[in-house]
Amino acid sequence: MMRSKKLEGWQSIVENVIWDLSEGEDRILAVLKLSFDELGSPPLKQCFAYCSMFIKDFEFEKDDLIQHWMAQGWLHPFPNQYDLEMEDTGNEYFNILLQNTFFQDVKRDFFGNITKCKMHDLVHDLAIYVSKSKYMRSSFFNGAVLGMNSPEVKGLRVLNLYKTDVQELPDSIGKLKHLRYLNVMKTKIKAFPKSLGQLYNLQTLKMPRILEKFPMEIANLINLRHVYFGQNVKVPAGVLERLTNLRSLPYVKRDKEEAEKANLAEKKHVRKLVLRWGCSRPSNCADSNEVVLEVLRPHSSLEFLEIDGFMGVKLPSWLVLSNNLKEIELQGCINCEGVPTLGRLPNLVHVSIEGMQNLKCLGYEFYGYDHISDDTEVLFPALRTLHMTQARNLIEWMGVPTERVEVFSFLEELTLTGCSQLRSAPSHFPSLKKLEIGDMNSGGNAIASILSDSLTTLTCLPIWNVRGPVCLPERLLENNQNLSCLEIGNCSELTCIAPPDSHCCASLQQLSILECLKLRCLPDNGLLSLIKLEIEECPEISSLPEGLQYCTSLQILKIQKCTKIKSIPIPSQGFPSLSRLWLSQCPELSSLPSGLGCCTSLADLRITVS
Repeated sequence: MMRSKKLEGWQSIVENVIWDLSEGEDRILAVLKLSFDELGSPPLKQCFAYCSMFIKDFEFEKDDLIQHWMAQGWLHPFPNQYDLEMEDTGNEYFNILLQNTFFQDVKRDFFGNITKCKMHDLVHDLAIYVSKSKYMRSSFFNGAVLGMNSPEVKGLRVLNLYKTDVQELPDSIGKLKHLRYLNVMKTKIKAFPKSLGQLYNLQTLKMPRILEKFPMEIANLINLRHVYFGQNVKVPAGVLERLTNLRSLPYVKRDKEEAEKANLAEKKHVRKLVLRWGCSRPSNCADSNEVVLEVLRPHSSLEFLEIDGFMGVKLPSWLVLSNNLKEIELQGCINCEGVPTLGRLPNLVHVSIEGMQNLKCLGYEFYGYDHISDDTEVLFPALRTLHMTQARNLIEWMGVPTERVEVFSFLEELTLTGCSQLRSAPSHFPSLKKLEIGDMNSGGNAIASILSDSLTTLTCLPIWNVRGPVCLPERLLENNQNLSCLEIGNCSELTCIAPPDSHCCASLQQLSILECLKLRCLPDNGLLSLIKLEIEECPEISSLPEGLQYCTSLQILKIQKCTKIKSIPIPSQGFPSLSRLWLSQCPELSSLPSGLGCCTSLADLRITVS
């Protein structure tokens, strides 16, 4: 709490009288109040106090909360940061409140970005205590809309009718000249009054997913920054053309003419763009798909791009020029025969390619490798995660000569699943931490290449439904001394994980082996950090590692459907941390281990004979 407090300010905090209060809610509230006072910035304090308008235990959506703050006019840039967007300032405010423990129960998306959070009841009480609003600028209604002519309503900046029974908005809504945020999502509203077009200060508009008529008047809302509607809503041509202040762009169905009118290249504030083609679109329109996508060239400031269901063969040429792009997702582009040149995009952090069924080779064009140049090249300089899934005809993933090229220098997470025909892959991943390989029929050579002796940085390795490798690379466990999680499932040809005399990495905490029908032995040495051991349906394993008895940190032990196992090596003094023990369908296990009675932390014991 109060992490950014300067050293000279700590003395006054230490000497504060709140520390003389007795334990209890009053003292906790006083401490929280002290943290609030130390926030310093009045707008930041107002943003915190505003959260009292929501009910206790309410789950905030981060972006929505920032849009509320923006509507109140509180998102002023910090000193020396006048070039920040209001959304950027709001994000900084949110992070400061989070760091000071005013928010909790954080939820994140796949990329680790915070999407939702809650506020503790006592923090909510503090927000109510410090809130000093003298007039109503926000309204959250549970029923019908108040009369728009009432004096207390005319000054509204936020009108939130989310999930109410409201069926229509009155014409008088146009009189709310100060309104900046309007949310009518999940209401029964099917059309908007024409006076909507008079809300010239509106910044955020959230409409129901299903509208009978899209409001043409939205074209007048030149200050609109965020607009939300369902992906099946038909947007008339030219409606969004004048909205040059948009920061987020919703799903829009377009032909070439409409795409040109959208003029995305001029919308310099759009950071995220999702281009999605419906599954009902005929497959013989590949050419028109390519023309439309080429015309939908965004401004160079774009940071996130998703292309979903594209039916063309060739992806747009402007992709290679999107130097500010941080994340790109290509999903269901089933006709594409190649991937764009992404290796030279300097800020690209995440790439996901899914369902590209016509892709057969990832070659030099993916990297942007110039094999003619004599200079050392740096390719994928910022990439952290790469996901390649359901590319069922991908056969070859070429590498580049690493003596001349720096490639994947910062790649930490690689996923290869559903690439059932892949036979070759690169072997240079100097920073890789998580590698997931799954659903591959002939991936022995590709896996061996990725898991080469040069790979030393792994922390998590899930492998499932893979045919081909009989044994994992001999030095894999020894080389990766930070490996904490190893999961192997349904690898029908696997007979050995590591040679019997090899040493496991001492950091291994979780070992899960499921449905490996030919696996005979498990690694024995170096299991001192093991917390979870799970072995299921491995009928050829006859014994557990003897080193298991020294695993004083073991908490979970599950042995199921292992028909040859005769004993469980629990030491006479028991496992002090063992809380869950499941033994099921192990017919050769004639007696329970003697040390079981000394496992004093055991809370879940399940023993099933058949």
